Amino acid sequence: MALIPRSQVWDLAEGLVLLLHNGGVLECIDGTPVSIEQLIKDRQVQDVMLAGRSDVVCQYREWLTPIS
Repeated sequence: MALIPRSQVWDLAEGLVLLLHNGGVLECIDGTPVSIEQLIKDRQVQDVMLAGRSDVVCQYREWLTPIS
């Protein structure tokens, strides 16, 4: 599980390959899946992301969502 701040594509490349090869997910903190194509095109991500197994990412998102 990783909480990733705003990043450049080259900061994520190696880990992203391993993550996706092993069935992990990369999502914005709001639950929106990160588009790899858009990430390559923009070369950076403007939002905080969560990376890991889908169930773990979902659990962390619940813990990190502010109570309103």
